[in-house]
Amino acid sequence: MIAVCETDAAYLVLPKARSRIAGHYYFTNRQDDYSKGTITSNGPFHTECKALRRVVSSAAEAETGGAFENSLNLVSIRRICEQVFNHPQPRKGSPLITDNSTSTGILTRLIKPRRSKSWDMRHHWLEDRIQDNTIQLIWRPGKLNRADYFTKHHAPSHHRKMRTEYLVNVIQRH
Repeated sequence: MIAVCETDAAYLVLPKARSRIAGHYYFTNRQDDYSKGTITSNGPFHTECKALRRVVSSAAEAETGGAFENSLNLVSIRRICEQVFNHPQPRKGSPLITDNSTSTGILTRLIKPRRSKSWDMRHHWLEDRIQDNTIQLIWRPGKLNRADYFTKHHAPSHHRKMRTEYLVNVIQRH
């Protein structure tokens, strides 16, 4: 039972120049390279969608803020799985999947951001969790990101189409 989180953010979609973030959490029983292909889900157990508290200056910063908020939850869930339920988590870290390549590059230290006072020190906490293998940050295309649905406005026809992806499949498993 491995905890996985897919995170996404929508930049400047809320009043007062705010951004919306979402995290879609589920368990999988496959311990392999999550960056290849799709991940088999045993079913979601939590989806969180909320406004990012601070106003950010770029889409990459919004994505990084969402990754930070969701990684806080993922680290707690990881500890609960290991210590309470005795389900070991991957040594590479719990998978945190994002669709923003700039945010991924900055957090994995492949891209060095310019000096920016707006870049919050909380993001450095997430960089440290990635370096110490508590979190495994993975980039995947946006069309495969399950959290993307919760950050955008959609027409009713799209909600009906996606209902089977998020509700019916979960109900049929139980």
